[in-house]
Amino acid sequence: MVYYLEQHKFFDDRLNIVKKVSSKFWIGRTFIDGKSTEKSSKTLDFKKAKKIIFKWYQSLEYKRDEGIIIHDIQFNKLFKKYIDERLLNKNTAFTKNINITFNAYFKEFFHNRKINTIAKKTILEFIKWRIAKFKKKNKREMARFTLDGEIAMLSGFFTWCYENEYKSKQLRLSKRWIGEIKSGVKNEGTGRTHFTIQEYDKLLKNSRRRVIESISIHNNKRYYFDREYLHQFIIFSTHAGTRVGETLNLKWKDVEFNQHKQKNKCSLDLKITGKVGTRDCYSYFGSYFALSKVKELFKQYDIRISQNDYVFQRNFKKGLNELLHDCNLKFVEENGRTLRRDAKSFRSTYISWMLMKGKTHDEIRLNCGTSVGMIEKFYSKYIKIQKYKKSLTEISNTKSLYL
Repeated sequence: MVYYLEQHKFFDDRLNIVKKVSSKFWIGRTFIDGKSTEKSSKTLDFKKAKKIIFKWYQSLEYKRDEGIIIHDIQFNKLFKKYIDERLLNKNTAFTKNINITFNAYFKEFFHNRKINTIAKKTILEFIKWRIAKFKKKNKREMARFTLDGEIAMLSGFFTWCYENEYKSKQLRLSKRWIGEIKSGVKNEGTGRTHFTIQEYDKLLKNSRRRVIESISIHNNKRYYFDREYLHQFIIFSTHAGTRVGETLNLKWKDVEFNQHKQKNKCSLDLKITGKVGTRDCYSYFGSYFALSKVKELFKQYDIRISQNDYVFQRNFKKGLNELLHDCNLKFVEENGRTLRRDAKSFRSTYISWMLMKGKTHDEIRLNCGTSVGMIEKFYSKYIKIQKYKKSLTEISNTKSLYL
């Protein structure tokens, strides 16, 4: 079979102008910078085609001589280069989050797409795919906040591509594009809420009951260990205010026990590593006794502890969900919305209680590794004004009223 109907060679055979069986136009073909590439002249006139293709070929040689990118690069290959550069110049927690998101989602969807073929339509397809994937895995709608973050990550990457001349046209991403996908995203923020003091008391009473029943009814030492371990995880998390990942990253070498004659003044100094890097964290007495009980539990089961061991060596998701359902505390209806509770709710509980105790936003954000904006957006919004009635109506010094 004849591939070319007609062929002309130029520049010492480095450039071919051909007419293919599959096209009516003249096409230029050359091998440059390690790869073959071609361009259609979009014309049947050979003289016009020659001028167009010569100009194209000369622009390729100019790019090669000036070190400018010639060939379109695949998304995954370029994103890895972007991460490497960020790790070198901006080795922050956000860079690590970008890397995690790339490996979890971007890599799978964009795969080998050429960077210059990605446009708004591609991003909308990604948003739709991401929403569907999340709903299939989690059986619920995806939070708008999560998608906003991923769009911001992609926006930074495409800006870097344009500035470094990997992408010929700048792609300006907008979070408003999420609204063009009809459903599957909730805009109200997090669907997670904290425990009231009464609910937390109910949770601990039921947890302790299950611990006792593991021996008195089931006579199962493994049940006892698992349930007691979970019980102390709940107490620690509520009194420390750490994120779930930070709690599970905690090692014994990161914990300093501060003893005191008065039990309610015992505390922990923690070196927390997680989402926002490393920070110091100071926790209430409950976390002190929780880790003391964990030590006793390990000793009871002849489990040796070294400084490099993780304090909580498992994921408590299954056991916690069973406990929450058993207490009828997994879901709560509020203002026509169904809010849920999971391991992240203990951090919400800590922050909410600190606000109700009158702690400043600055104290909370520094200890919890968050921002004032996040506190107002995801935590204080669920606290009812009735919780502040006493502090709003009490006046400590009547003389200050100048009556």
